[in-house]
Amino acid sequence: MSVKQDSNTKNVLQYLQENFDLEHFQVSDFPLMPGGKILKGKQGGELLIYWDILQQQIKWTQQEVM
Repeated sequence: MSVKQDSNTKNVLQYLQENFDLEHFQVSDFPLMPGGKILKGKQGGELLIYWDILQQQIKWTQQEVM
């Protein structure tokens, strides 16, 4: 059984594959944002990456490591 990905998720996953070496990050879903993914680095930093449906582009926000 395959799960169909929506276009928001496809856009985010394509961006991640093109811009990050995903072997060095943990990727988890963040369903509150369109196509939302949380990218967590080995040193604890996090990026929330999602598809902005109004501007039709990738957006991201960073959580600093304390």
